[in-house]
Amino acid sequence: MWLLAGTAAVRWHEDAAGLAEYFPGDLGDDPTPEEQLLAGMWERALQLDVESDMVYVLLDPGDVDDAGEWAVYCNAS
Repeated sequence: MWLLAGTAAVRWHEDAAGLAEYFPGDLGDDPTPEEQLLAGMWERALQLDVESDMVYVLLDPGDVDDAGEWAVYCNAS
């Protein structure tokens, strides 16, 4: 990771890399709540990385704690 976005450069990820079909993989017939949560992250997250070597830093508005903080996920290939 070389550069994270400032407020002017943050953008919706909208599955720009096409990773939604691969992560978390086949959910099967009875996915856990955690698997369901991660499955939708790629389409709804804010992307914070601007310059990186295939590392995504995403803020997930679908994974919010009791204090209202959004979860941050990092994914590296």
